[in-house]
Amino acid sequence: MTAAQNITPETRLSEILAAFPGLSAELERLVPMLGRLRTPALREAVAAALTVADAARQVARPVGELVESLRVAVGGSDPVMDRPADALAGPAWAQGRTPVLRLDADELLAAGAHPLPLVQQRLATLGPQEVILITASFVPEPLVQFCRVRGFAAEVTPQHGRYQLAIGVAP
Repeated sequence: MTAAQNITPETRLSEILAAFPGLSAELERLVPMLGRLRTPALREAVAAALTVADAARQVARPVGELVESLRVAVGGSDPVMDRPADALAGPAWAQGRTPVLRLDADELLAAGAHPLPLVQQRLATLGPQEVILITASFVPEPLVQFCRVRGFAAEVTPQHGRYQLAIGVAP
């Protein structure tokens, strides 16, 4: 790992520490459980076992937010995360379409809800110049397949540690 943009939800904490040794104190601030581990050997073992996504779950923080914090801590930035959903890059067929529904799958799932019923409801009236945008810390493959089986275009685009799913009437 040589650049901040290589920090993803799948990156192991030990990889970050190996690439950025000066980040130890900041990582302990962001993931307090690491600081509570008394021995360096135990901290190293836990850091080798945990991915950024695992650590985010441990501290009850959105994965994308922790990825962004780590990137900023190593001197990088992720301005894409701060843009509105309709400004994010996506598939060519979705460009110029009006976003009519924006969802954060992580927030919904954390609240005990699922994006599928909301998407199903909106698909029933989706126009040819409209698009549904869903962001998540994971590829929502079941939702992609659900839409495609029903004849809709559905494409996932990586977005700096997160993913954006664009759903629309097939071009």
